[in-house]
Amino acid sequence: MVIIIPYASLSAGYLTFDPGDTNGNQLPGNYLNLYEKSSLLYTGELGIKFPFSSKWSLNLGFNYNFAGTDYLDDIKVGPNNDSFLSIFTGVSLLLGGTNDVDNDGISDDIDLCLDTPQGIEVDEFGCNISPKKYENYVYDTSNDKFISDGIFSDGRLICLQLDIFQELKKAIALQQKVNSLGYSAFIFNIQSGNSIFYSVRIGYFETVEEARIFKELFFKKTGIRLNE
Repeated sequence: MVIIIPYASLSAGYLTFDPGDTNGNQLPGNYLNLYEKSSLLYTGELGIKFPFSSKWSLNLGFNYNFAGTDYLDDIKVGPNNDSFLSIFTGVSLLLGGTNDVDNDGISDDIDLCLDTPQGIEVDEFGCNISPKKYENYVYDTSNDKFISDGIFSDGRLICLQLDIFQELKKAIALQQKVNSLGYSAFIFNIQSGNSIFYSVRIGYFETVEEARIFKELFFKKTGIRLNE
């Protein structure tokens, strides 16, 4: 899939000029200093960019330039100042900014899925908008193990614990709050000795790193403090 980005710009600059003939000799008006050899230059540009990486793009376009003088060619003719049109092609390099290796519009520093195919609709985390399906496997709470940073795994699936409560109503209240923000939280019953705890979690993730990045973004966006 070819990505095309149209753009337009307006700019102003300072132009110096020195009209001469093909032999490098100054033209008559220039030689006699009949005019100022500097002027403001106003430019309007239209073009399209063809990105071929997160930093580089091929540019095609044209610009219309209007000078504040009528002496660019050493001759003043009529009441209008000189103007000219130019057509160009070239490549551009983005300096600074952020990378987007899969060109999905989500910068790599917040992209949880760095290899989405071009043309796939993604969510705010750069992942396929269609949710991952785990219908062939159920999280095994009997094999639930703590990894780090509120992240748990049963050896196959990975989930993020938001908080854990002794009272079910508190767990349900947090679950409802999280779901109202557009996420999907669930509650696990965790047996510890003779007591039952209610763990509110979000998942599932394919890697621990994906869960860690999600946790950081979730905290920043919602302000909900995660259980460590």
